[in-house]
Amino acid sequence: MKTIKTRTAVRRAVLGLLALFLLIRFPVPASAAESPRFTINLLNAVQFTSVEKTATDAERAPAYQKLYEHFQTSIDAFLRDHPLESMWIDVTGSSYEASASGRQTGTGPWRWTISKVDCTIAVLNTFTNPKEQLKRVSDVVTGFRPTGRTLYDKVLSIHDYVCHLTVYDSDGQYPYCAYGSMIDRRSVCEGYAEAFKLLCDASGIPCVLVTGDAETNTGRENHMWNYVQMDDGRWYAVDATWDDGSKISRHYFLVGSNTVVTGKSTTLAKNHFPLGDVSRTGIKEFDYPTLSALSYLDNRAHD
Repeated sequence: MKTIKTRTAVRRAVLGLLALFLLIRFPVPASAAESPRFTINLLNAVQFTSVEKTATDAERAPAYQKLYEHFQTSIDAFLRDHPLESMWIDVTGSSYEASASGRQTGTGPWRWTISKVDCTIAVLNTFTNPKEQLKRVSDVVTGFRPTGRTLYDKVLSIHDYVCHLTVYDSDGQYPYCAYGSMIDRRSVCEGYAEAFKLLCDASGIPCVLVTGDAETNTGRENHMWNYVQMDDGRWYAVDATWDDGSKISRHYFLVGSNTVVTGKSTTLAKNHFPLGDVSRTGIKEFDYPTLSALSYLDNRAHD
């Protein structure tokens, strides 16, 4: 029996299986120059075969595609569930390197096993001190207290706070994360939605990020908003971005799929289109909570 080892570097646009390692094993780096590195031991090894002891690209391809799909799914989930801890990560600059161990019995094919993956996490160049910058966001989150006696009032205070705090601006340094909304105070929809989720999470209010498309006056565009679970057990949509402007509105506050939005003469379902394939790679469709057909206030009136 012959056994050899080989290492193949694989650069991807995504890097996954990070949540446990980043949150527990590896602290947030203190500078942009630091690139956290760690090794993942796979619970289920990935295998492939080759005719010769040097596998061809075609022979390796199915195994590395499987790894990529697992990693893509994991990073998608991590980014959506942990917007604070992940905001410093440069996804496109991160990479992993898979180690494959091969064995041959007699004159048969070589059988290769990938049981571990070495990962390197890159830091976005705007995050010069990720540890301190994340602390600034965390301080804002912990320092905020939602007001009101009812859950409706508390969620409304979060909605209005995010709108007051943020100006819609795609030219800021941090437009695609909660840091842009809460510290730089300039962001696009991602900053609004992530800030809203962080404040709901801190208050124990179930909230998820929703990625998809929105129908605007100029056509469809990428968009992000939130679903919130209220005290009646139902889920409702909140779009703080579209409620922000020269004057804060509540047109998209705790609305249902069939809610006719004020001033739009159309329902939410006809201008907000959730997409379970959050990275638009065609690999994984995540399920969102089922949205109520009616708004929260309409349901309260009927219950």
